[in-house]
Amino acid sequence: MKTMIKNLILDTDLGSDVDDVGAVALANVFHNHHLINLLCITHTTSDKYGPLIVEAINNYYNNSNLEVGVYNGPLFKDELIKNSYNEPTVNAFYHKHNSKEEMVDSIKLLRQKIANNKDITLVFIGQLVNLYYLMTSNGDEFSSLSGLELINQNVKEIYIMGGSFPEITEIKSDLINGEYNLLTALKESIYCLNNLKVKTTMIDYTLGKDINVGAKLVNKYHDKNIVSYAYQRYIYKNQDCSRSSWDLIAIYRACIEDDLFNEVGPGNIDIDEKGITKFQLSKKGNFYILKANKSFKEIEDKIEEWLLEENEDE
Repeated sequence: MKTMIKNLILDTDLGSDVDDVGAVALANVFHNHHLINLLCITHTTSDKYGPLIVEAINNYYNNSNLEVGVYNGPLFKDELIKNSYNEPTVNAFYHKHNSKEEMVDSIKLLRQKIANNKDITLVFIGQLVNLYYLMTSNGDEFSSLSGLELINQNVKEIYIMGGSFPEITEIKSDLINGEYNLLTALKESIYCLNNLKVKTTMIDYTLGKDINVGAKLVNKYHDKNIVSYAYQRYIYKNQDCSRSSWDLIAIYRACIEDDLFNEVGPGNIDIDEKGITKFQLSKKGNFYILKANKSFKEIEDKIEEWLLEENEDE
């Protein structure tokens, strides 16, 4: 029986942490290997270089035709620290890039792609700002349905890198308050988690924290590879150029459902005013928690193998 290729949309806050670079690269790799049909990538913060480096990565992997959506809402998460790697990487690898002002609005692009496709997989590896604006959007030229109605009709599953569920992952958490992605857009996170009805898998903060990727790529390609280049500019975070792989795990699992992980559920999620999340098993629930089924070393090796393979094919 032939496996259906997933129609997939990735939403990222690329710019603050470098694992988004690896995740966007992986999405391109899986698209090139025909494991997914990558419909578009949307960006969810006000950082002007964020969507440009997404374009640069797409171009590096020969996917310059992929549309990139930009966030046009109120100023959100535009710290100067983001220029540690994103501006230099854009300048080094993508000289003929569009300006942010020339790109399509993320919510408009999301509505267009969801209205025109079926059985879509949505992957959110940053704050849920674009998901919130999508869910609360009204009908437009693409569909008379509201955003939530569009999701319920055409989206098959959602993957969210967010939350902390140590009681499920069996990994000790060092978080005092809520997980970063959910906490930094708390109003939007609460709305989304309380109103989603389709199957939604959460990638726990504790799961990706100690799964580190990047060093092998840097050691082999140095400045010749766009991912390696960006990871090196983030070196002050980790001297061997590896980085926690929260976002890479999210896109990997969304595209490849192998035995590296399993999903615990279904169940319901509660999120409080501090962003703290709790999971309770329920047959009527629609949420699942991702749990490692192999050693962290095996997961690291598999993810990095995919990043290395694409370059060896060039």
